[in-house]
Amino acid sequence: MSNTMKIKFTRSIGFKILFFYMMLALINVSFIIFILFENQVDLISKNSKLEVEQQFSNLIDVIKRSSDEILKGTLFVHDNKQEHVHQFIELIKPFATNFFIITDKNEVIYKSDAKLDTPATMVKDALRSITVKNFSGKEYYLRIDDKKKIMYCYIPFSDIHSGNTILLVVKDMSGINESMRNLYKQAIFVIIVMLFFHAVFALTLFKYIIRPLKQLNQGAKQISEGNLETRISLTGSQDEFESLAESFNTMAGSIHKNMKKLTGEIESSRETIKRTDNLTVKDGLTGLFSRAYIIERIQEEIKKSIKSNNAVAIIMIDIDNFKTINTLYGSSSGNIILFETSKIITRNSTENDIVSRFADDSFIVLSTSSSIEYAASLSEKIRAEIENNSVVTPDGVFTVTASIGVSLRESQSLRDIEADHELLVSAENALSQAKKTGKNRVEIIA
Repeated sequence: MSNTMKIKFTRSIGFKILFFYMMLALINVSFIIFILFENQVDLISKNSKLEVEQQFSNLIDVIKRSSDEILKGTLFVHDNKQEHVHQFIELIKPFATNFFIITDKNEVIYKSDAKLDTPATMVKDALRSITVKNFSGKEYYLRIDDKKKIMYCYIPFSDIHSGNTILLVVKDMSGINESMRNLYKQAIFVIIVMLFFHAVFALTLFKYIIRPLKQLNQGAKQISEGNLETRISLTGSQDEFESLAESFNTMAGSIHKNMKKLTGEIESSRETIKRTDNLTVKDGLTGLFSRAYIIERIQEEIKKSIKSNNAVAIIMIDIDNFKTINTLYGSSSGNIILFETSKIITRNSTENDIVSRFADDSFIVLSTSSSIEYAASLSEKIRAEIENNSVVTPDGVFTVTASIGVSLRESQSLRDIEADHELLVSAENALSQAKKTGKNRVEIIA
């Protein structure tokens, strides 16, 4: 996982909710385990202590009673010391499993199990038990071996053997360890059960809160990326998230509908702009370039011709007596004549020539990389074909003529700041000259 993905994951609301939930769960588990251990360990310690104290108390009572009976002469009727010891052992067996009977001279009179080992500190502890009893009145002395988990209890007494006799009771403390192990098992069981229910709750939290939030977030991202058909399905939850999903889908549908409408309006606007541009650039009747366009192109072509050192020619064509025809027969016949004339001009022009409808009944051919010979030849071809062409209209068959004025400038003379204007004026003057000298002719000004 990349660093970016890690940062994105740790900043997500799902991670934050689960993190804080797990922290809360950990605190709860720790608190419960603490309470459990605190109470149980204390209880185990108290029970063990009570058990030991009860056992030692019983032993001490037995020893006291036996001492009293010995003094009275009613307990042991045997004069043999070994018989006395045997009778004493039988008395304490119900209260102690593992024990020694030793003298103050470290002589082991009896041990309950041959496998029992005497403690390393037995001599010192035996003397201490006698000293403690004589000076403080305490009837027993304890020694605990933490490594072996064994408790040694020294109980001094007399009257069954010559000199002081000590009962050394060996108490195995492993029972406490067993209780602690059982406690650990219980604690582990409690932890597993709690973690199970916490996991179930976490999955429920993910299913009903985190997953719907992620779906809403992904849906919003898809819509922001342009996929307006994105919808979110949270049916069955019947809660605020389902209501939110329905509102989201309604919003997405509204956005999709509005975007479709807006897209349609944009396309319509584009078509309108395109038609407007075409009307601006092209003539609606003839399909030729408009007056505004040809004037702009004249300026551009003059700049190109200056760089390429080529001549530029403007051929201005005007239909003779067109206004009279249009007045007498109407615009329907006039439009047909204009259209047919534009076809003749276009047909005779080359791909390097730019043809335009300049006015109602006049046309312009902008010839680049031109010469006086080419301009004159093209003008004559156009004039002759117009004259020899018959135009069929609803009002009859018409034969018209055209007057043509040609203006040509070499690249050197095009460097004037108003060359485009002068070129047009010169073409208009040539056309005017053709009209004045009889029409249906070509006049050239170079």
